[in-house]
Amino acid sequence: MHEKELKQLKEKLREDGVRMTTQRIAILDYLAEAHHPTAEDVYTAIVAKDPNISMATVYNNLNLFIKEGVVKELTYGDSASRYDFDLGQ
Repeated sequence: MHEKELKQLKEKLREDGVRMTTQRIAILDYLAEAHHPTAEDVYTAIVAKDPNISMATVYNNLNLFIKEGVVKELTYGDSASRYDFDLGQ
């Protein structure tokens, strides 16, 4: 995702009443760089920079972003879910 698109997405979330915490911004920034990461991938990348983030926070925010329609959950059988931006918005 291009930086301009990411900025617009963050602004859309703000306009929709989503408080943009540093952890939410970090998750979105990571999703913009990664290719279909698992929640564990997201957590591992962010905890290195923010040791206060928990796995529950990652899951809660991924679910919030899914609910807001900006992230989609990709499931492939029995393997872990993967996440990506929902570019069909």
